[in-house]
Amino acid sequence: MKTVVLFLVLSAVVLSCALPSPEDKEDRGGVGVDVHKEKGVGTVVDAQAHGNVWKSDDGNTRVDAEGSWQRVYHGPGAGKPNYSGGIRFSHRWR
Repeated sequence: MKTVVLFLVLSAVVLSCALPSPEDKEDRGGVGVDVHKEKGVGTVVDAQAHGNVWKSDDGNTRVDAEGSWQRVYHGPGAGKPNYSGGIRFSHRWR
């Protein structure tokens, strides 16, 4: 349960960063959710989120965050969720 709450909070933060302002036309991130049934496994729920957390004024330095969460329900593969996350720092020299 704590993991789900943490993931939802992270998703909300990334989603708020992903919504561009009118003067910022650059894609800053996104959130995706997939629910499907796999024969012999169960119902798979998979969610991913990624987005830009910070970018320098000149655009050469940036910090991006990403996370994913997956869980199988109602089937032989049902169990605890799998989740991961990361932060990426990048800089371009021109």
